[in-house]
Amino acid sequence: MNMTPPGDARPAFDFDKRMIRELADRQFGEGCGELLVPEDKIVLLNRAPAEDRLDEIIVDGIVVGALKYEIFGKKPGFRVSLRIDGALRILPRLEKSWIVVDKGAVEPILKSANALAVGINEMAEGIEAGDEVVVLSPDRKVIAVGRAMMDTGEMRAAERGVGVKVRSRLGETENILPSGQKWKDVLEANSDSLDKNVKKATEFIKRVIEEENLPLIVSYSGGKDSLAALLLTLDAGLKPKVLFLNTGIELSETVENARNVAEKYGLNLDVVEADDAFWKGLEVFGPPAKDYRWCCKACKLGPITRFIKGGYDGPLISVIGQREYESEARARKGKRWENPWVIGQKGISPIQHWTALEVWLYLFMKMRIITRGMSEGCIA
Repeated sequence: MNMTPPGDARPAFDFDKRMIRELADRQFGEGCGELLVPEDKIVLLNRAPAEDRLDEIIVDGIVVGALKYEIFGKKPGFRVSLRIDGALRILPRLEKSWIVVDKGAVEPILKSANALAVGINEMAEGIEAGDEVVVLSPDRKVIAVGRAMMDTGEMRAAERGVGVKVRSRLGETENILPSGQKWKDVLEANSDSLDKNVKKATEFIKRVIEEENLPLIVSYSGGKDSLAALLLTLDAGLKPKVLFLNTGIELSETVENARNVAEKYGLNLDVVEADDAFWKGLEVFGPPAKDYRWCCKACKLGPITRFIKGGYDGPLISVIGQREYESEARARKGKRWENPWVIGQKGISPIQHWTALEVWLYLFMKMRIITRGMSEGCIA
């Protein structure tokens, strides 16, 4: 798939798809959301750089648009930002946020130009500056998409200036694949790659355990990555202890999930409590931030260090669901590391080089084995 690097795509779940459809209907016309994100298609979201949050919307392996959170302008909030393939898909139901340019403007726009106000012949009512706009030729064919620099009234009156700043132009577009895609089709298409990933990961876990000959735990948070790390450890034929760190600000459902998972697989669960460490730290240091993560040491590293020191005579192996795609710092760590702030913990990550999609496919595979079947849509 041709998506923005590093390319850590994940499945779009029901909530994601409903949100995209509702936004597309609101922005471009009733029914556009279903055409953009069909119910019977595999839909992925790929996180990409932006001022705040932006997820590329991938359908049929093509980026058809993006779900973006706008923090500037008159209308902050989520919106759908179309790419040319997305505009082509919604054209049959397009009612809002479109312009028709003069015949003489088509070729310049297809090459590199923006849509100048003087070259706009028709436009939808209600366009506001900052809105996403589909650019049409005189025969109502999609030629570009972009952002309005003027509202409808200004475009009609303006004799100069850019009406729509073009972002994506018509070029070589992809074919729309037949409908009826299911996650079982994705699993079957990627089964060889998935099997290799699992084999490599389980062999890595077994090799480290044989080399180190130390007690084994799996650090479990309730998220997809830690669940994959736990299941891979079980696939390696091992029966580890499960360590769950209650930072003191966890949702009750997360704590319950940790207990349920340990019970389901017959594993001993150690719950490490950080108690009120976060709230005490908050009074001293203020709110934590991305580049000011005092809470990690106070609520995670400190309690884990005390747990290891109090329960083990020496070091232990901790299987952690960490991936290089999550951050630059984690990418630098590799598959084996020791944290200087947690004495006695030797961390290993069997999914260090896995993408989010590979993690989800592995979990879907395990669910399919357990349930002996999969839903037609995305697994919930």
